[in-house]
Amino acid sequence: MQLTQGIHLSAVSEVRRHLPLLVFLPGMDGSDLSLRQQSEELISVFDTRCFCMPKDDTTDWSGLANRLIELITEEQKYQPDRPIYLCGESFGACLALIAISHYPHLFDRLVLINPASSFSRQIWSSLGATAVKWLPDPIYRF
Repeated sequence: MQLTQGIHLSAVSEVRRHLPLLVFLPGMDGSDLSLRQQSEELISVFDTRCFCMPKDDTTDWSGLANRLIELITEEQKYQPDRPIYLCGESFGACLALIAISHYPHLFDRLVLINPASSFSRQIWSSLGATAVKWLPDPIYRF
């Protein structure tokens, strides 16, 4: 399910619901760079989606986790028995931990890439997270 606005799952390649679903949760910058670097290999064995949210979105952790679950549940309606892999990088890894702690039955596998578990203790990271939303769009995308 992809929306033009708001938080959504974006298909990395053509939708192939006969394959296991891999949902990638990017880091704080919102980029899917680490996913794109491996996408050729991944899309051969997974129906791959990327969790996307607008740069000015201020949804809290609980709201993000709930939206993620809504989107995955919607996807699951098409193929209820297919395995679901949740892959989170940094900020996304924290979100993945929250989602799986509330809905462990929904996921078959969890992959964490550099989880930002000490994020709140890093002053520069906290300041960077606040400042990034003020960047002009071309610089943010870069």
